[in-house]
Amino acid sequence: MLRNLIDITIIVLVSLACFSNTLENSFHLDDFYRVQDNPGIQSIAPLWRHFVEPRPMSTLDRIKQFRPLLPLTLSFNYYFRGEHIAGYHLVTLALQTITTIFVFLFHLELLTRWVGNADEQKGRSNELIAFLAALTFAIHPVSGILVNYICAPDLILMQFFMIPTLLIYARMRRRVENSLLSWISIFKPNLLSILSKTDTAMLPAIIFLFEIFLNKKT
Repeated sequence: MLRNLIDITIIVLVSLACFSNTLENSFHLDDFYRVQDNPGIQSIAPLWRHFVEPRPMSTLDRIKQFRPLLPLTLSFNYYFRGEHIAGYHLVTLALQTITTIFVFLFHLELLTRWVGNADEQKGRSNELIAFLAALTFAIHPVSGILVNYICAPDLILMQFFMIPTLLIYARMRRRVENSLLSWISIFKPNLLSILSKTDTAMLPAIIFLFEIFLNKKT
């Protein structure tokens, strides 16, 4: 447990150090339509409008997809920080960092619970692999794009909810839990993931592959 906490602390510190220079980066690309010139994010209330109206999403019609958690997140950002651009980057950086912790825990679950590792030395090796995988996810150049791109919280939020969904599912299947409450615990973060970005529709395929290649007990 202590080693895991140390690993998580290192991941957080490295992420913050790596992307600290993005905080004052300016708007670019869709940021102008979704954030800077978008009056739809300048008010949180009424809360429900983000889920039923496409207008808060963007001032440009061709990019008004149904991703309600993005304009809602930007609205809260605007409410607390106004047009201060560092506030938007801090939110994306925080979401990316927390998601990375979930990535570490998910890899740890798969490597230490599903791949067979009774040997203590093997267990330590798996922890190192999980740490390196999460660290790579944290500071990979693609992650840098997401942190630097103010409109990227839709993708980051999708990962923020989808990775815990997979973690909860893996733990549920390991414990052979099939109660309604267990399935609801998966449904809630998955729904939030869909409301962030519909790319999470690939989740059933991931679960299918999990059942085929890892969960050989069923």
